[in-house]
Amino acid sequence: MDSSLTLYTGAKLPSVGFGFWKVDKPQAAEVCRTAIECGYRHLDCACDYGNEVEVGQGIAEVIQSGMVRRDELWVTSKLWNTYHAAEHVQPACERTLKDLGLDYLQRYCDQIRGVTPQTAAQAAREHLQPEQLVTLVMGPAARCAEALRELGSVEILNEI
Repeated sequence: MDSSLTLYTGAKLPSVGFGFWKVDKPQAAEVCRTAIECGYRHLDCACDYGNEVEVGQGIAEVIQSGMVRRDELWVTSKLWNTYHAAEHVQPACERTLKDLGLDYLQRYCDQIRGVTPQTAAQAAREHLQPEQLVTLVMGPAARCAEALRELGSVEILNEI
């Protein structure tokens, strides 16, 4: 049984991922190695988690050991809310790549705290136009998608 989801682009998204939110820095590299050893191939990161350098160390160690190749991992990271101005998106993505020690991400999306199905539904009830909801969910990373794709930094941005 295939444990991935095929996206419209043909990319295969592992259906179960390991998230690094609340993983303390001192343990993050080891937790990352262990997660990959246990079979996780989707790694969910974010600059706001404060541990991307350490997660990147774990990724580098398992790749260097030959346990996995880079193309076998799906790495997601997120743009923090204070970097939503167009001129901040690319530098924020570059910092994430540097911190993780990677050349590219499979997915880079907006980290929007407080947006839940309930708050989105409430916004819809308050007569926001559908385009406004798409902007809320898609956000600045998507608006800068083409520039990031041209750099080869990101494969998919908010397209799931």
